[in-house]
Amino acid sequence: MVQRLFQRRDLRYLLIASRGSSSNVARYAQYLLGRAHRVPVMFATPSLYTIYNQPPRLDGALAIGISQSGASPDVVAVLAEAREQGRPTLALTNDVESPLAKTAEVVLPLEAGEEHAVAATKTYVNSLGAVALLFAEMSNDTAARDELSGMPDALARQIELSLDDPPPLDEYRDAVGCYLGELFARNFGGEWVPAHALGPAIRLTTEKGVKHLFPLGWVYRRADGGAEESIARKCQRELGFPGEVKSLGSFTDGGERVWPPHPEVPR
Repeated sequence: MVQRLFQRRDLRYLLIASRGSSSNVARYAQYLLGRAHRVPVMFATPSLYTIYNQPPRLDGALAIGISQSGASPDVVAVLAEAREQGRPTLALTNDVESPLAKTAEVVLPLEAGEEHAVAATKTYVNSLGAVALLFAEMSNDTAARDELSGMPDALARQIELSLDDPPPLDEYRDAVGCYLGELFARNFGGEWVPAHALGPAIRLTTEKGVKHLFPLGWVYRRADGGAEESIARKCQRELGFPGEVKSLGSFTDGGERVWPPHPEVPR
């Protein structure tokens, strides 16, 4: 069924809709699928479909949606419009019961199993594998098939090497905490106070006086305490930003950001 989509006589270009880490997969697909089919591979502009309600004409397109969770409303909107215009649609997703899968004409399941990490890991790898599989089969490339068949063993060896001597996670927490502190310093006029009794701090002068923020401590507590230690809520309390925490959206189990619905924009 997948091959039938790519063999349509009216196919002139590929249109890929994606968000988050799936957009990295889309860039990979732009090269491989463009090489396999020798047609332009373009990226969709989802805001035209969702915010402005002015989707472009998709004559000649094969619309491909890449979303590990299949829950990204922007990606779903692009494929829904493509079907409305009578264009073929293909979804690459890990959830065959997701909105994206139910919208697409054909689904290529990632079959990665449940994603336990906050950031997409195995679903991301399988998304790349799905694109490589499309290339190998559509171009009938024996060498590509052989390389792809060897990837599970190569990944297993790499994982073994990574787990053999992993770096302490505290190093990553410190790096993220320092980055957060730099954001406070550069955007809110703060300065570092490295010798503060409670740990490295950012000193801010506000209308209510001087206050100290502890970005490294915030990151450590968020890592240990989960969503209850939300950094966004702390920023809202201490800095008044963001005005509404929900405006930052949320993350799926696959690590994709899901934005809240946009208000309707008059046409």
